[in-house]
Amino acid sequence: MERKDIRLDPDEEKEKVYEEIHALFLQGKGVKVREHKSGFPAVTVDCEDFHLLTDIISLEQWWKKGKEKGEQLYVSQGDIVEDAYGNPEVCQATE
Repeated sequence: MERKDIRLDPDEEKEKVYEEIHALFLQGKGVKVREHKSGFPAVTVDCEDFHLLTDIISLEQWWKKGKEKGEQLYVSQGDIVEDAYGNPEVCQATE
C-alpha cells in the first residue's frame, strides 16, 4: 500500500483531509493512527481508502479545534481501539 505524504501540506489542506476521515469515523468506519517507523512526529492514518503519512502535531491541533467548537471527536468508553503497537485495547474513562 502506498501512503499519501501530507506532512508538508498547508494546515488547511490537512484539516480538510482530517474532516473527511472524521466523517467516515462518525459512520462507524475504523480509523487507525500509529507512530510511523521514522519516529516522532510522523504518524500513519488508515481509514477505508485513506492511507496517509502525516504529523501528530497538526492532527492534535485539528482535534483541539474540534473540541473547542464542542464537536464529538471521541471514542466512547468500552470501544475497542488499537494501541501504538497494533494491539487491541478497551477504551477506559479518562475524566
